[in-house]
Amino acid sequence: MSLTKRLYRLDEVRSAFLFCLKCRRFNETIFWLKELEDTFLGRDVRRLLLVSWAMNVGLARQEWLKEWCIGSLTAEGRLRLCWQLLRCSERDSSIWYLLWSGVLSLNQDAGLLNKWNSICGDKDFWSKINHRFADSLKHDMKTYEIFSKAIACCLDCTSPKSTWAPMSVEEPIDLVKNIDTWNKLSIRKGRIYEIPYGCLYGMTQRGLGVDTSDEINNFDISVSPYWKRICIDYESDDAKELFFDTHFPDDIPDEWSLTEKRQSHGPGVHCVGPLNKWWSSWICEGHMWIDADIVYNINKWVKEQSSHLSCIQRLCDSYKSKSSV
Repeated sequence: MSLTKRLYRLDEVRSAFLFCLKCRRFNETIFWLKELEDTFLGRDVRRLLLVSWAMNVGLARQEWLKEWCIGSLTAEGRLRLCWQLLRCSERDSSIWYLLWSGVLSLNQDAGLLNKWNSICGDKDFWSKINHRFADSLKHDMKTYEIFSKAIACCLDCTSPKSTWAPMSVEEPIDLVKNIDTWNKLSIRKGRIYEIPYGCLYGMTQRGLGVDTSDEINNFDISVSPYWKRICIDYESDDAKELFFDTHFPDDIPDEWSLTEKRQSHGPGVHCVGPLNKWWSSWICEGHMWIDADIVYNINKWVKEQSSHLSCIQRLCDSYKSKSSV
């Protein structure tokens, strides 16, 4: 598993970022965003911001999507988008439920679900979408493209004018000051936050019961997008010693305290469990654009399922298995 700049597991940082966005934990969210950006994973941030919006805010605040299309390709733009998303009080999971209705092949007589089911597996999907956001939505979404497709399908929905109200342009001065402070810290001292316990289950290897303790005790630069890019090969003992003296002046990871190591690594915290346990922690109840009977059928199915690693990946993989996608 890949490690980030400050030696967190990448799957856990992605999950922590989504979890803190959902819970509106301002400082922690910006910290995890910075960790991804510092690890040269700005494209991941771009995708995850859109996924978070689709899962929790969505069509209830469509102006944010316009902002994402404009600013998500730069680090400064992504920071602003993250701040704006944290400030959104609206909550709607219609896009999330729409995606799962396609997995379960649920239908209703007319409307959004029929439209989605008729085009979601089409190889020429994007040629059928004529919307000003289409180019941005289909650009470099990789695994998460199915979210982009569902969003594009929804954009013709009639929405209250309030969903297009301008986003705040207020500068998050305190958060910017925090970033400046974090930049001055060593790798060890810069691990300000531990991975939230609540983001592990149903999203990460540790949440599936995997013990990751040895990973930090045997730190290997080859598993980090950050360290691979900035470090010259250190095969010799002298080069290795110089590397650690330079980048870890206040002790190598193997000699950190157990408390410090447990911020990012440790025993597995769960085994496979019910999917609805994950669902209740991550998905809000609002679904303005999806009928209640569809939501009822999806929630009934969820109660019968076990969680998988990861639940979002499970969704994406379900669409990959559709023969015409």
